[in-house]
Amino acid sequence: MKKKDAFLIQCGEVIKEAISFHDTTQKEIAEKMHMSPQSLNSYLNGRTTWRIDDFCRIARLLNLDPNHILGFHTDREVRSELQKFFHSMSKEQKQKIIQLISYFIMQC
Repeated sequence: MKKKDAFLIQCGEVIKEAISFHDTTQKEIAEKMHMSPQSLNSYLNGRTTWRIDDFCRIARLLNLDPNHILGFHTDREVRSELQKFFHSMSKEQKQKIIQLISYFIMQC
């Protein structure tokens, strides 16, 4: 049995969630990808490193941004999370954050 890779497991979890979201099965996805269910399972559980063509194919099939699968966030997602966080802060906390940012900008 091959050793599992934590990064690959994380990627597999994102894909598993998408499979569930699309109300399909790993077996159905494997058929669409022209591979055995065992091969797909090996990818999803981090035992096999993704081939680039298979990675792109599953991203397209599940309408996933490859950056999302890899754990990278788009600028829009980061901006949205920061806005939510900032809006949840008190006025005093916001002022402190602005002061810190200004300080770091002045240092650069």
